[in-house]
Amino acid sequence: MRRKTFALPDWGGTVWSWLLPAGIVGTFVLIDQYVPPFAFSDIVLGIFAFPVLVLGYSTVALFIAWCVQKHRESEYAQAARKLGLRFSIRVTEEQLAPYSSHLLFASTANFRRYAGYRIEGEVNGCQVQVFVYRYSGKARLANGRHLRWVGYHSVFLASLPGVPDFLLTPEAGEYELTDVVAGWLRGVERNEVALDVKVGQWTMVLRGKDEAALRQLFSARNREAMGLWWGWWAECLDGKLLLYTERAVVESDGLSGALQAWVSFANGLSKAACSLPAARASWQARDPRLRHGPPDHADDPRLRPDPA
Repeated sequence: MRRKTFALPDWGGTVWSWLLPAGIVGTFVLIDQYVPPFAFSDIVLGIFAFPVLVLGYSTVALFIAWCVQKHRESEYAQAARKLGLRFSIRVTEEQLAPYSSHLLFASTANFRRYAGYRIEGEVNGCQVQVFVYRYSGKARLANGRHLRWVGYHSVFLASLPGVPDFLLTPEAGEYELTDVVAGWLRGVERNEVALDVKVGQWTMVLRGKDEAALRQLFSARNREAMGLWWGWWAECLDGKLLLYTERAVVESDGLSGALQAWVSFANGLSKAACSLPAARASWQARDPRLRHGPPDHADDPRLRPDPA
């Protein structure tokens, strides 16, 4: 049985939504600027020539979009090889299945979804993957109003056994996405507590079921060690971490720095969770040498900045 793959998330994927209007407008502009007044026979000729002109515009634009997509694929593949990670341009539904219950994917399951440029591998004993995810559809906000929403993110996924379930978002009103997420939460029975978490001068909202564990996990000291950034959306469910920012796609030249920040957060999260009995037992079950949690992310030379 063939695995279903997502369409690529490039804006060129929606090229037909603007190619036809652009072709029509462009044709009329050319006629107005360069064609003198003509007779009825010329009008008949123009009727037949018009589709040819539109097809020409479409062919050129599609070729440009294809070239851009191929260049982007090459850049991501080269960045992955440099980091010693695997690259595939396509993302399948099977690969998303372990994370399908996370709020981002579950709430956009009925949207038009695109995904691609997937990079995966092992970093510090932790399996990670990164890909570009885009979706569009009608979102219901917390106030009941509906909004046509288009989202696009570089999504970071990692396996963090033993880390308790949580959802961490910026405070409502800081981003448009917070209103969309609040609307998603209204349709989900989560039975969670909500805690305020200070990150610098900003406030984030931490949701989860085990209040005591979350307060310990995201103590001020642990947040500093994680390198938590206030603009992140993070969710951990059944030991699987999903991390992204609103409408932000990391291009190939920023991949190493982004991975360093994400892996630092994931490792800091795992180390903080190891003070919790459930997380410590989970890490020891995987490898008795990891009694204190995963190794420090700085040990991985692939994530160190290139020397000047």
